[in-house]
Amino acid sequence: MENNNNILKKTTAMNLYLRIFIGGFLMYLAYTLGVELGSMTGNDKIIIGAAVILFAVAGVIIVGWSIFRLVKKDYYDPMTDMTEDSSDAEETKKE
Repeated sequence: MENNNNILKKTTAMNLYLRIFIGGFLMYLAYTLGVELGSMTGNDKIIIGAAVILFAVAGVIIVGWSIFRLVKKDYYDPMTDMTEDSSDAEETKKE
């Protein structure tokens, strides 16, 4: 049962790819809002400027962290992790 909880806490590679896509979309949204920022005035400019910064920073962090985890292979891979789990279970049965 303890192994199942560890598996549920890990993410899969597909989730990391999805996070990269979402982070990229946030950066694209920040760019498109930033382009329109020049034509705004008053409080709208401050609010949209803050949103541009927030979206850009969040997008970079999400993409960077997801790529880092993909490179380190810090995700649940059912093909390799299941064979490791079954070999660990066999070793404990032998003892």
